[in-house]
Amino acid sequence: MRSLLLLSLAVVSSCRAPQDDGMKKVNPGVMSPQASAPAPTKAAEPTPAPANPHAGVVANPHAATDKPTGSPGLNFMPGYGADVEGVLVENVRPGGAADKAGLLAGDVIVKFGGMNVTSVEEYMSALGTMAPGDKIEVVVKRGTETKTVKAEVGVSSR
Repeated sequence: MRSLLLLSLAVVSSCRAPQDDGMKKVNPGVMSPQASAPAPTKAAEPTPAPANPHAGVVANPHAATDKPTGSPGLNFMPGYGADVEGVLVENVRPGGAADKAGLLAGDVIVKFGGMNVTSVEEYMSALGTMAPGDKIEVVVKRGTETKTVKAEVGVSSR
């Protein structure tokens, strides 16, 4: 730390000559007491605003629709450790998209929006291609039956 302080003092003291009156610099060609201040520069003219203040603004593609916004979801809890070929519906949130579509706890989703799903990861990947408000078909195994239900993708409650 001390060597850094000494180095700093050496650099500062080398910037001015010992007889410096506050105006003379070690490099006298740069500025002297007789040199005039640099000429003021004219400020650049402001760029005029476009006639339409919204020109070039990209609109939200969902703004003109009545689709909800947010992350897509069906509002159910999947069975992450379930030993099934598909996605086990462990719990359905009342009033959520899965509930409105008629999904029940114990259903196993095997097809989602036209895509086969064999795991929670595949379900999440398929869900990621959708937006809230999309209308899709969901194929589930319920006991020994296979059922197809229509669902509207909701907004995730996460």
